[in-house]
Amino acid sequence: MSSYLMRGLGYSIRFCVMLFGCATTMAIAVDSPIQRNSWDVRPPECFAEPRPLTTLCAPRYPWDRRPNKCFLEGADPKSFQCKQEDEWPTYAESVKKLENLFMLGEFALFERALAEVTTTDERFVSGSLKLNAADRAISTFLPSTGRIDEHQIARWKEAIPNSQYILFAEAMELSAQAWKVRGSGYAGTVSPGILGAFCYPASAG
Repeated sequence: MSSYLMRGLGYSIRFCVMLFGCATTMAIAVDSPIQRNSWDVRPPECFAEPRPLTTLCAPRYPWDRRPNKCFLEGADPKSFQCKQEDEWPTYAESVKKLENLFMLGEFALFERALAEVTTTDERFVSGSLKLNAADRAISTFLPSTGRIDEHQIARWKEAIPNSQYILFAEAMELSAQAWKVRGSGYAGTVSPGILGAFCYPASAG
């Protein structure tokens, strides 16, 4: 199997896994426990039990600095203070926002953000699909990159145990490990044994 075909298949699998996971992750995000952070400007009553199911108390992204009055009934969403800006304006900013949510341990919001960028065919001004920002952000968390404490990934699994995005991340990690063993050279430079294990891992060994 050519590397081009494998790469195309990989992108197709990634898109399907992400798309399939949206309904699950959005439902999980609603049921996740509310914890207050230093940047959270919601009023104290939003953290009482049972949790209030109001727009005012709905979880917000850390960068959403709109005042609480903007989430009250009758607020004008088009006013200067309450107008919601594009959450994902550029590729670089979107990747950074996704990475920050993960590193903050805001896994419910992280999954919500992943769902938002993977369920649209919109593109950034640069022409890149917004889906690509999710692909890039998740790839930076893989253990093989050495950039992150693996305990953070374990905390993600504990917080959102049924996340389809975790399966996607694990698949990316296996792919990264396989490429590390194979090497980045042309197929003709790879030994038959390694190439066979790379293309057909189930039959290896």
